[in-house]
Amino acid sequence: MVLAVQRAGEDLGAEPAVLAAGDHLLLQGTWQALDKHLADPHVLVVDSPELLRRQAVPLGLGAREAIIIVLVLIGLLAFDLVPPAVAGVTCALAMILLGIVKLPQAYRGIDWNTCLLIGGMVPLATAMTQSGAADLIGDKLVTLVGGANPRVLLAGLFFITACLTQLIANASAALIMFPIALATAAELHINPQPLLMGVVVGAHAAFMTPVATPPNLMIYGPGGYQFGDFWKLGILCVVWFGVVVVLVAPLVWKF
Repeated sequence: MVLAVQRAGEDLGAEPAVLAAGDHLLLQGTWQALDKHLADPHVLVVDSPELLRRQAVPLGLGAREAIIIVLVLIGLLAFDLVPPAVAGVTCALAMILLGIVKLPQAYRGIDWNTCLLIGGMVPLATAMTQSGAADLIGDKLVTLVGGANPRVLLAGLFFITACLTQLIANASAALIMFPIALATAAELHINPQPLLMGVVVGAHAAFMTPVATPPNLMIYGPGGYQFGDFWKLGILCVVWFGVVVVLVAPLVWKF
């Protein structure tokens, strides 16, 4: 079933139309029908049925067991009964051993781009921490805004922490910025609590890259996202976090 036709970026509407080369068709149908009709060499498939089938599996044989395993995984993670890696691997093995997912399916489901991305980012995060680059960036920012209004300093600390947490773990970003915030507060003779809150909130504003936080990586491959997709909405979230912490933190914890 053809739901819509787009030509040169414009919807042709519901009226009958003669198809032309380059038209975009939005289709709906069963997997069997899509496999049959999209085999035409004159049709260029944007999202292949095989890819979509892996992303949207209908409930069927083994669905109940799969839901139970997911609930077990959530419980293990929520109550911190075992390390997250152990919980994930155990539940993945349970899916295979119970026959819910075949071994070839599990192998095809691994997003190797994400694995390589993680492998490449780990050395970068380690280099930034051990070489002192992160400390140097933080010190420069404090030097620039240290003599200004405390709210400006709070915004600066939030900004640099939010930038660091896009590349390294949020705990590492917070640990790097905490001593800087405390030293600056002591030098300016102000309460360090609002500055520390800015660092904490900035460390959790991990929205602009898929490597910023594990949930981003979890949806990166299955969701069909690209690296640049995250900053489009993520930057708005980071700005909103910054506005809230700059306005609210000094009201709760006075400078």
